[in-house]
Amino acid sequence: MAWTSWMFPLAAMAMAAGCGLSPGPLAPRRSAGDDVASALNARYADVRTACTEGTQAAFYCNGVLLRTTVYSPAYPFWNPNPADAYRGVSFSYFRADVGSLELFGTYGFIVAAAEHWSADGRYGLQMQCVYPYDAITGIDRGTYGCSASLDYPVDSRPCLEQGIVTADAFARHYLSVAPEPENPPDAFRRRALHQCAFGVDAFSFDLAVLARQRGRLEIPSRRYMEVMMAEWPQDIPDRLPIEALFFLDTDAGALQWVRTSRADFYEATGRLLPIVRIDPTDESWPFSYHDDDQAL
Repeated sequence: MAWTSWMFPLAAMAMAAGCGLSPGPLAPRRSAGDDVASALNARYADVRTACTEGTQAAFYCNGVLLRTTVYSPAYPFWNPNPADAYRGVSFSYFRADVGSLELFGTYGFIVAAAEHWSADGRYGLQMQCVYPYDAITGIDRGTYGCSASLDYPVDSRPCLEQGIVTADAFARHYLSVAPEPENPPDAFRRRALHQCAFGVDAFSFDLAVLARQRGRLEIPSRRYMEVMMAEWPQDIPDRLPIEALFFLDTDAGALQWVRTSRADFYEATGRLLPIVRIDPTDESWPFSYHDDDQAL
């Protein structure tokens, strides 16, 4: 059986039980949490442009894929929003060279690298497309949020369909929609909806990363990539490759919501998830594990 970082919380419980020790109801061993944080930092720092000798896109083995969530009593965090009218689920790709200085929200969950998505009977997540910047995805962009937007039905088609195959070409396309200086939020919205999506093969995914490196063109509050996954079935938490929960300590209330989510996941699966902090401005060691964060 492959040993992956999202197994560490369960392994910590097994080791504690084997030594005749009780790990406590919701407190994984520090070493397990530290191992997860170290693995996340290693993936974050790994900036290879592709995996498996160039045959797989970078997200297959490096970078960190995370989804910000909003706690809801209507459905658990591991389910796609059942109220969404389309079948896409938004994530962000977080890596040292993509310049993600912000996230869409302040807490959520992290999934293992794609090479582990289908391991040991797990549900195989399916990435559909990637945007260098926030694209305001939703039903207006088709089934998975990867098609042309209703606002720009021609110019927001997938990048490769438009012959956009360089970072410079993407920058010209993204900036071709003029901003309105008197209304910056609307300028962001128009550029986001005009943006084209890249595919998830090795060449296209790397091109999306290069497009970000070409210039940080989005507004400061939207400094992140948007990655679209196909929705997965409801109520399969034990089959999802969820590796950890995270929060930004800039939000005073985020930790409590993450702890609540952690308790819900433990009740549903019997598996403990470590909670890690993220500091997007720390370009060398953004993930950290703290014992005090694990308490209820």
